[in-house]
Parts: sequence; C-alpha cells; structure tokens
Amino acid sequence: MGTTMTATMVYLKDSQKKRLKQLAKTKKTSLAEELRNAVEQYLNSGQIDINEEELNTLVAEASTSVKQMIAEIDSTLQYAKEVFSKIEEREHGRERHN
Repeated sequence: MGTTMTATMVYLKDSQKKRLKQLAKTKKTSLAEELRNAVEQYLNSGQIDINEEELNTLVAEASTSVKQMIAEIDSTLQYAKEVFSKIEEREHGRERHN
C-alpha cells in the first residue's frame, strides 16, 4: 500500500514556484512531487548511513591509499632527480669538450 500523505499549505516565493513548475515540466512530474523530493533530500542531507566499523574501514583504506600515493610520488621524484643528474652530467661533458 502507498504512503499516507497530508495536505500542507506552504508559501513559496514566486521565483521558487516558477522554477519548481519548470523542473516538474522538464521531468514530467508535478510541482508537488518535486517539492516532496526537495524536502526529502533536505531531510536526508545531514544524515550519514554508516556505522563506526565501516567508517574505521574507510579510514584505514584511505590511509593505505595515501601511503601508496606518497611512495609513488617519492619514487617519481627519485627518478626525476636521476634523470636531471644525467642531463647535467651530459651538459658538463659537452662544456669540457668545447
């Protein structure tokens, strides 16, 4: 069976009503449906549906990923230093021959 609804009077700015009507027209719904969707989204916006164990797992995974990224960056920096060092050696070798 469907959800029970209650009629409620809401005062909207003219611009809000116009935008809701346009959105409803675009989505082929009603102004009331779009208003209900907006209210539901607002009510759920502050809620996080995650428990402490899941949050701890996410933190651990994020920490592992960050450590891997740092290691990759360190490796890339070391490689870049080696390349620049070889370039400098070649440049100094050319200067000695000239």
